[in-house]
Order: sequence, then C-alpha cells, then structure tokens
Amino acid sequence: MKVKDIFEKWETQVTPHGEKIGMFNGKTLEQLHAELNSLKKAGPHPEGSPGHTKMKELEFAIRSKTGWKKVGEAWEHPAHVKHTGQNTNKSIAELEHEKANAKKRGDTKAMRQKNFAIRAKSGWGKA
Repeated sequence: MKVKDIFEKWETQVTPHGEKIGMFNGKTLEQLHAELNSLKKAGPHPEGSPGHTKMKELEFAIRSKTGWKKVGEAWEHPAHVKHTGQNTNKSIAELEHEKANAKKRGDTKAMRQKNFAIRAKSGWGKA
C-alpha cells in the first residue's frame, strides 16, 4: 500500500469528536503558540495525560490555521523538493545500481535521492 493511499484511507476513517470541533475558533495563532509553549515548559507530559492531549490538540489547531494542504495536493505537487537534475539522464537500471552502491556505503541521502528519481521515472506508481 502506498503512503498516499494510507493517508486517503485515514482521511475517510477519522471522525472528529463533535464537542471538540471549533474549540479554538476564537483564538489567534499567537495565542495558540503561547498556550502550547506554556504547556511545554510545564514539563514532560506522559502519553495519554490531559497535558499531552491538550498539546496534540493545540498542534493540530496550529496546523489547520496555517493553511496546511490536503494530502493529495501535497503528494501531487512536491514543490518543496529541490531538483538538482543529476539523475535526469540516467536509466532506472543505472539508478538501481547506484542505489545499491549507496546502501553499501551507508549513504542514506544518496539512497533517498535515487529512490526519488526511480519513482519519478516510473510514473509515481501510476498505472
């Protein structure tokens, strides 16, 4: 299963709590950041505690107020990826060979670059 499929499945399965919808509508980003920072300073909050839950809710509210993209848009248009062009004229077989060499060297950056180029050349998993 591809990552995009997992996120799309997650989007359809998650149902927010009705009483919590809009609980931060009246707050600005500055207020949300201030509240989150004060919770972080209060100390470590174990998972499942009210403090941990509140931090996760605040982080979600901050992401939603900053105009985060829908999952499909983020995967369809990877504008945040810097393209160097160094793998453009290489075949998939050459890229696979270079990826194997990078794995032997333990060069994770080169492995990610080769994987990205292989996926791009193979049509990003499109049929």
